[in-house]
Amino acid sequence: MKGTKLAKKSIILSLRPSLGSPIFVTNKKQKKFPLSTFIKILASAFVLCFVGSSALHAQQMYPGDVTNNGIVNNVDVLFWSYARGASGQARGNASSNWQAENLPNTLWADNFPGSAGTNYAYADCNGDGLVDQDDLYVIIDNYHKTQPSGVQIDQFDQSAIQTAHSLVMQAQEPNTQSGATEYIDLNLVGQEGTVPTFYGTAFTLLYDPDFVADEGNQSEIDFTYETGNNQNEWYAGVNKDEAAYFIWAEDDAGFAEVVLYKKDPAATTASFGQIGHFSIVVEEVIFGLQVDTGMDLAVPYTVNKDFKSAGTSSGEGTTFVLTDEAVTSNTEAALSDAAVRFYPNPAAGSEVTVELAEQQAGRIRAIELLSLNGQLILRQPFEAVQATVSLEGVPKGTYLIKVIADGGERAYRLIKQ
Repeated sequence: MKGTKLAKKSIILSLRPSLGSPIFVTNKKQKKFPLSTFIKILASAFVLCFVGSSALHAQQMYPGDVTNNGIVNNVDVLFWSYARGASGQARGNASSNWQAENLPNTLWADNFPGSAGTNYAYADCNGDGLVDQDDLYVIIDNYHKTQPSGVQIDQFDQSAIQTAHSLVMQAQEPNTQSGATEYIDLNLVGQEGTVPTFYGTAFTLLYDPDFVADEGNQSEIDFTYETGNNQNEWYAGVNKDEAAYFIWAEDDAGFAEVVLYKKDPAATTASFGQIGHFSIVVEEVIFGLQVDTGMDLAVPYTVNKDFKSAGTSSGEGTTFVLTDEAVTSNTEAALSDAAVRFYPNPAAGSEVTVELAEQQAGRIRAIELLSLNGQLILRQPFEAVQATVSLEGVPKGTYLIKVIADGGERAYRLIKQ
């Protein structure tokens, strides 16, 4: 059975098991994948806090912005997944274009959990009165677009029982070389005896695009629930068909936004353990990369069967040691997440402050602002542990801010309001 092709740029994978084949779209060409291939891509970037959502408009919506927070991203996919199957009054003269549209005169019966819970009508992206796979295609078409009024932080409602937990990546074989295929397990880890129900998660993967191979501008990163064992039956089911996924990858910028979710929220279980695993193909010829490189999992957000945050979540990446003679170590190492602080984020004014929080990071040498496509917008040189970056003239939207210091470099997501 073959997958459906979408006319969209950037990488996307989406699967609802009942549909048969996943959808895969690259920024250069389209390709079909069989059912056995679960997810193609991954990679990273940085974080939006989310929950329920904050309404920018009382009676209007932008198709694809399910949370109505001003930007279309993986959080909207997570919300859409939970509302699948809901129905209500259709929008009059509905379109899927990125423009303000009037909500139906009668709002739908359900809201997403939370005091600021958005009505399910926002998940009806194409306006036909039913939340289904067609609405996901609208999210894809309008992905990363922003509303003129700006971007707000999403929020999830909090469950009564809060349980700290982590999404942890672990390379099956840390030593690698160019051209090799490597596998990375993804596990949900928590304190024994405090097991939350786990409906799904949205997170960002970060990696060096020169480390991961691509073929015809198609990322050689994959994900699968087919682990070859029964350790993830608690989440994916015995036949590995009870869970679904979505991934949007920006290969040039080295990140991917990922969503994993249950096919049926009512079937959500309470457990920890393996969820699935990623596979990557290492670039054939590697120059200019550090000997130690890998993938980071940036601040994940998880929700339980009631679509509420079950507690503080964290992410842990994995490292590979490159053994090829072609590898050089003349580039900077990666700064840790804790090494840099920058504020405010979102930035409502014309500047943002960046400071190094760890002594081993040394001094800031330069700060770059890039688009989500990896295009350099500005670069400012510095020689200090704290620096102020001017955002004067930068339009509203979501960007990557890259900090280059003595001790390494790292990129973070920044919202300009």
